[in-house]
Amino acid sequence: MTEEDPGMDYTMAAAPTDAWRVYDKAAPVPGYYQFDWLSARHPDLYDRFALTTVGLMDEFLRLVDLAGLDVVDVGAGTGRSTIAAARSARHVDAVDAYHAVVEFGRNAVREAGLTNVTYHIGDRSRLPFPDSSRDAVICVWAELDHREAARVLKNGGILAHLGPATGSEAGELSAVLTSNSQLRTTASSSTWNLAPNLIRGDVVTPKLFDPALPAEDTDIPKDDWGGATLAGPIHRHDFSYVADYGSVDEAVAINGRLLGPAAAAYLAERRQATVAWRLRIHYARIARNRT
Repeated sequence: MTEEDPGMDYTMAAAPTDAWRVYDKAAPVPGYYQFDWLSARHPDLYDRFALTTVGLMDEFLRLVDLAGLDVVDVGAGTGRSTIAAARSARHVDAVDAYHAVVEFGRNAVREAGLTNVTYHIGDRSRLPFPDSSRDAVICVWAELDHREAARVLKNGGILAHLGPATGSEAGELSAVLTSNSQLRTTASSSTWNLAPNLIRGDVVTPKLFDPALPAEDTDIPKDDWGGATLAGPIHRHDFSYVADYGSVDEAVAINGRLLGPAAAAYLAERRQATVAWRLRIHYARIARNRT
């Protein structure tokens, strides 16, 4: 449990499917932006929201070939990244700390007809695998212990961290969550929960959300990445992606429950079923025994 989330624990049971649709908009439980608790209590909600994981994995698999590799997916969540990796990898070990999320992921893997995935309840800083035993470690929209990930990787193994570009932590909704002055005329300011500590740095310029914008690739020369010794540079790949929720009502419901009334109002007023993002992939190869 945490001081902010007094009811959260790793073993909490998932709520019934679609239970997230009914909640107190002024004081929801779990609260807005509390992604770990929301995914643990409502894994079906988080799975519907996590379309950016599809975009990230599609792009990553164009950059890196996982064919025949043994992969660890850290913070695997409801299975979107795991399933994408497993379609080409030899085997994927999916690790997540939340029991309800692991159970949801196991069911998703079974429904996908995959037999090369093992889900584990575990800690990113104590992965249940031997030293130098895996070919790749991926982490999508989760925190990564780089040193621990490097421990389980073979020499030359791939370490990859996938998520939003800085300033795009909520995609085009980032600007809404950091400044809602235009929306306060339609509701009391106490209702509009801004996102504390969600957006890092300045919100990216709107032009970067254009899906026609070319991807941008940068090599970052580094010998170390969060305590992991590297065999070469960190490759950074930024690209634009549009998550399509299928209908305005679904986009409003899903994003409103996770990100609050301001996000819901933005999509509803524009009759918008999509959210555009600027996403980022970092990946590098690990060096073991380098002097």
